[in-house]
Amino acid sequence: MELLARSKFVIALGKRIAASLAEDEDLVSEWMAHLIAERIDAVEQAPPEDKAAAEEACVQEILRLWSHRYAAPHRMNPLKDIEPIARALGALDPESTAYRYNPDALGLANDEDCKNPNDWLKLALQVDRVSKDLIHFSLQKGAQEALASTEFQTALGEAVNGNADTALEVRLASFLLDIGETKAQLARAGEKIYRERIAHLERFASLAMLLAEQLKQGLREPSDVSQNDDTPN
Repeated sequence: MELLARSKFVIALGKRIAASLAEDEDLVSEWMAHLIAERIDAVEQAPPEDKAAAEEACVQEILRLWSHRYAAPHRMNPLKDIEPIARALGALDPESTAYRYNPDALGLANDEDCKNPNDWLKLALQVDRVSKDLIHFSLQKGAQEALASTEFQTALGEAVNGNADTALEVRLASFLLDIGETKAQLARAGEKIYRERIAHLERFASLAMLLAEQLKQGLREPSDVSQNDDTPN
């Protein structure tokens, strides 16, 4: 009974993959879609005495293709929405405790050593820390949107229940949906730390607006110069 249930989920996953590949026009996708559809059709047409063997052959073919889902045509992977999130996570690495810019130099500058509260170096350190909070927040929101889709959840359920290899997707999905801090965790951190982080975020926003204004001035200056230019045409 357990094998029958497993086959049911894997074959459902195979139908999903075949339907998705059929939308592509390249030869490889067409061949793979045809192969899966052929195996599934063999199961549906098999007489009772041959059905178990046909199901096993179909399941093994689908799982063989599944093991190459990240090297095969993009449409073959119904869990492909997790790929850009994984790439962003690998590039940004918000869990890193190292400073992004010149870590050897910035690592020598501790917040406590910056006596002047308006010191730009202290602000740079605060920006580095706040940016990680923003990265956590952005990754979590992006993951919630991509991984909460009905198609992704259904495909993942089929793969998991079919005992297909989903170690990477399950681990990454769990991490992405768990990152960030809950209200309870923030409450335990204490009101002072909570308010400090709010202040850092607000200062970060103010600094971003200051930089944006400077860039706007830079865009205006060339036109101002051309308007005031007394050089004859």
